[in-house]
Amino acid sequence: MFNKIMVMKLTIKKNKRNLQEIYNSIMEGYSSNSLDEMKRMSREFIIEMRIDKIKTYRFNETVDKIKTKDKLLLFMTNLHMQDSKETAGLSKI
Repeated sequence: MFNKIMVMKLTIKKNKRNLQEIYNSIMEGYSSNSLDEMKRMSREFIIEMRIDKIKTYRFNETVDKIKTKDKLLLFMTNLHMQDSKETAGLSKI
């Protein structure tokens, strides 16, 4: 009945960067209990999002104010999910 397997291919839209590698570094910082490393990689992630200066400033302010790994991970995951919707598309193969 369900013999067809649908394969999806992730494509990055023009002038955008795949931020998954940086996000993975943030996750590694979370696993190694390094809030400072997470913040450093979060700032790099925000720069690479290639958003306007006001949003970049506000996001970096938020990162600087966060005091726990859990809250930082939640914030960055939300940014990553939002960015993924805007920068990547799925196409059927």
